[in-house]
Amino acid sequence: MSLEEQTAVQVLSTINTAAGANDHMFEKGTGKVSYYRRHREARQAYQRQYNQIHRVGRRKCGKAARKAAQDARRKEKTRKIQYVEDGIAVKSTAEDPEITSEMEAAERLVYRDYLYKITNLEEQYKDEWLERYMDYLDECLFRRLEQAKAELPTADPGTIHGHRRIIATYHQEIFLRGQGFDAYAQACHDRKLITDGRAVNKREFKRIYGF
Repeated sequence: MSLEEQTAVQVLSTINTAAGANDHMFEKGTGKVSYYRRHREARQAYQRQYNQIHRVGRRKCGKAARKAAQDARRKEKTRKIQYVEDGIAVKSTAEDPEITSEMEAAERLVYRDYLYKITNLEEQYKDEWLERYMDYLDECLFRRLEQAKAELPTADPGTIHGHRRIIATYHQEIFLRGQGFDAYAQACHDRKLITDGRAVNKREFKRIYGF
């Protein structure tokens, strides 16, 4: 490994160590998880990809051969899977300014429920799990929409926005899952999910769901 590569790996390792040491930290006065914790996974993914590209084996080889191997791996590892967004989330990846710690907690529970449900359905229905999962998501969305509409006349703006975000989460999960595993994984990698804190496109949401 060249001196430049060693330095890069050491720097990334130092950053990740610092991030781990601050996992318990929260942004003062907001109750939100700190910058380091929210972005630790992305940095770790970058380091794994760097290692996969640059560590081409222990066998000695010339610079030209090593570069060719690295270029081939870079092309393979960075190949982007195409997917379609339906506009339920805004294009900006900035965090929703209206999100609260309570909304984040509720969305984490929804996301964990996704994983739990998928595991159970895969065990029970094998290759037919996705169809069952989509039916389950439809039911969840319908129930939450009915609850939100019942509360609209008396609910405060924060409660309404909380409903909006959960409904949009179900909506997005259905739309992206329907495009296949690779497309869904790429959307997750690109941090396109509303459960990552992205804002809901209120105009599109109102067009579809009426509020």
